[in-house]
Amino acid sequence: MSVKKPLVNETICGQFQRIPFMTRFLQQHLLHLAYGAPRKAAGPFSPEQIRKILVIRRNGIGDMICALPLLRNIRAAWPCVQIDVVAGEKNACLLDRLDLVHHTWIYRRGKGLFRNHYLNLPRFLEPIREQNYDLIIAVKAGFSPLLAVIAYASHIPWRLGYVPSRGHPMDFCFNMRVELPPEREHQLESCLRFLEPLGIPKTSRDLTLRLAPQHDAYADEVLAQTQLESKTFVLFNASSERSESRWTPEAIAQTALGLEKLFDLPMILCGLESDRKLLRATHQLAPSAICALAEPPGILDFAAL
Repeated sequence: MSVKKPLVNETICGQFQRIPFMTRFLQQHLLHLAYGAPRKAAGPFSPEQIRKILVIRRNGIGDMICALPLLRNIRAAWPCVQIDVVAGEKNACLLDRLDLVHHTWIYRRGKGLFRNHYLNLPRFLEPIREQNYDLIIAVKAGFSPLLAVIAYASHIPWRLGYVPSRGHPMDFCFNMRVELPPEREHQLESCLRFLEPLGIPKTSRDLTLRLAPQHDAYADEVLAQTQLESKTFVLFNASSERSESRWTPEAIAQTALGLEKLFDLPMILCGLESDRKLLRATHQLAPSAICALAEPPGILDFAAL
């Protein structure tokens, strides 16, 4: 009988959650051994203590867009505070040219064993710890064990994040907490809930991005190829990382034909280079309704279009 060997890269957090008798104290002790302890907060919390903030928003593009009003409200309330962001490789560009953030840390997974988030953390967090941030905000519309561990391992004294109302074995990672709302809500509103513990009013829901001239030039180039007399058209993004969310060529073509018939609206069909086969197949099904195919090189080029 063969014995299955444990995976080398099983996560620390996963190990915690698999041991039912593990006490909260022991979990905290193990996190301490793995990453060290956070600096002690000089309580109670007051905004006067805050000079440098680190915001984590390392998910997708839409997630970062929904976090922009949070950043704008903090910037408006605390104009002299340094705000830095941990972003993902795909969504970091959305912060360009906004004058909201002093520095953006790009979260990149390592190679080999370091592809595991928890094994990669000490290396990633080493330069962040040297910055001596006063407050970290783990932005997500729900509790994330990974974000909780990142917040704890950052050694930042004030740590703000979502925790379930029923509690969670890892919720000790946050010493400033936001409870999940009882009902589902738009993620923008969930992001703005982080303002209340900070004593900051909700004065903005601005989702504006700022584009560079080259982004507008790209959009003008695409529109010039369509030979449209006006700039009235439908822009359809066919790309999706989740296969279950991706429309079929037949569904997109049917939509394009319906919009053309009902509203005389042509469609520009967008996607990534990897979607080229899908875009061409869709165009063949509705050549009269789809006036152009486009593969924007970046999200800001798509925004310009």
